[in-house]
Amino acid sequence: MNRRFTLLSITSLLSIVVLWSCSPYEQDSYQQEYIVEAYLVEGQMFPTVTLTTSGELFDPFTLRDQRVDGATVIIESSDAGQLMTYQQIDSSGIYAPTDTTQKIKATATYQLTIDVPDKDSPIRATTTVPEPLTVLGGITDRVVYQSSEQLEILVSGSPAGQQRFFIFNTISQAPKEDDLTPFYKATLEDSDGDVLLEDFYKVSSGILNEANFLDENGNTVLRLPWLAVSFYGRNAIVANVLDKNSYDFVRSQSVQLGGSTLSPGEIQNVINHVEGAVGIFGSISSDTIYTTIERNPLLEFTALDPR
Repeated sequence: MNRRFTLLSITSLLSIVVLWSCSPYEQDSYQQEYIVEAYLVEGQMFPTVTLTTSGELFDPFTLRDQRVDGATVIIESSDAGQLMTYQQIDSSGIYAPTDTTQKIKATATYQLTIDVPDKDSPIRATTTVPEPLTVLGGITDRVVYQSSEQLEILVSGSPAGQQRFFIFNTISQAPKEDDLTPFYKATLEDSDGDVLLEDFYKVSSGILNEANFLDENGNTVLRLPWLAVSFYGRNAIVANVLDKNSYDFVRSQSVQLGGSTLSPGEIQNVINHVEGAVGIFGSISSDTIYTTIERNPLLEFTALDPR
């Protein structure tokens, strides 16, 4: 299968300026925070690391204005025998690996260490990369949208037997407004310009629990939710298995972004596994397949909730 990776279709961590503004910090006034973002992908090269600072709630945010200059950034793994140094890209908050030949290894534990000028203690975070995700079969080349024949993908079970959590990303290969599925078409038409067509080029399924999809052989049957299909036609479908850091970030961020019935005073903070900063240092394993989503004549003029 094609192991092309796509980021998890979650809101960019750069919006964390807003997300963390709801946190009940015990302080009399705003205090600036360092923000870290990096995702390791099994089998791929070391990622860039974004290092910025937060800003006041209603101030414009840009990588240039919020960048952190002159930091020493290292990602290392003792069990994989790897040490990667980083250098800053131009006048941005993005740091790039100095070696593009080394690849992220499955099941290895990686530690991120960032030394920032004028900061007393380093920023640290650790992630353990999930085992490789391999699609074994069950792929339908063509499927009718919202038909009884839901797209199912058979992936290998976890050798260690631990609980895994997945996210689907669906990426349209030729997105056109005329090819929007009914739910997303209605969303675009009712948005009053607040939603753009490109917002639907890549959509996410949300987190899927492996325990609900195990077959008799211990392998996992992943069923693509119709909510994760925004366009008819040819689509790339990326199945991702998440490490603990990514899982905690996504599930807690969904509450911050409105995926909960909790009142504002009860919303918990985004779960943060970074020491000395806020943000995400996570890892995933993924595999990509392709299928064609065909129109369902019964739904052509009805915008149904696809869940």
